[in-house]
Amino acid sequence: MDCRTKFLELLHIELIPQYCDHPSRGWGRAGFIDNSALVSEADACDFLRAIEGGLIQHVGRGLYSAPRSSAKEQLFWEFNRSAIPRTFAIWLEPVITFAALARLHFEYGWPAELIGTQSKKWEFDLVAYPTQDAENEFIAAEVKKSTNEVEKLAEHLTSLSGQGIVNVTGSHVMRNSIKKYNGLVERGANVFWIVGPAKLSYIFKVEQLGDKRIALKPSDEVSLRHSKSV
Repeated sequence: MDCRTKFLELLHIELIPQYCDHPSRGWGRAGFIDNSALVSEADACDFLRAIEGGLIQHVGRGLYSAPRSSAKEQLFWEFNRSAIPRTFAIWLEPVITFAALARLHFEYGWPAELIGTQSKKWEFDLVAYPTQDAENEFIAAEVKKSTNEVEKLAEHLTSLSGQGIVNVTGSHVMRNSIKKYNGLVERGANVFWIVGPAKLSYIFKVEQLGDKRIALKPSDEVSLRHSKSV
């Protein structure tokens, strides 16, 4: 059985009921938008690895958490509250986030206890810490649901490289990109990873230039490997 088929089975047998049948919601499953489950084969495989490998734990109400997560993640996006039945859809970004978490562990050697979702101030979707007591991330990652969003973020951050803290101005998309850049300046991550669907990936080494300025240097998968697994 291919991973997408297994993912869809898990979705309907376990993930949807956990979320929408909980008494705090209780509005049933009929409003699920089936064509929202546009998860790639690669992301479905890695998502299943995260679940089956115990990297992500269900913590109730259809919410999930990893050992170093700073927030609980939900897999669905709700629409019009007055609609009967309530419509809801797969939220692709957390699915891709869980898939990338599995790759950090299974492919790049990061111990489960050092990786999680969401940085403490919500700057980044996925984080890896150098030690269990570290406050700042070694890898900071941002997840996007489309190729266009990934490439736009990479373009924006490349244009900001060499600066320190940047004033948050411009379009909504540019402001979001600037917030990611400023998070790298403030928190001092060594690696910035932009993750998209189907393993689309941009990797940057973060070089400290002094005077609170950083440069983003294109890198490769070696930068994502845990030091003890290289």
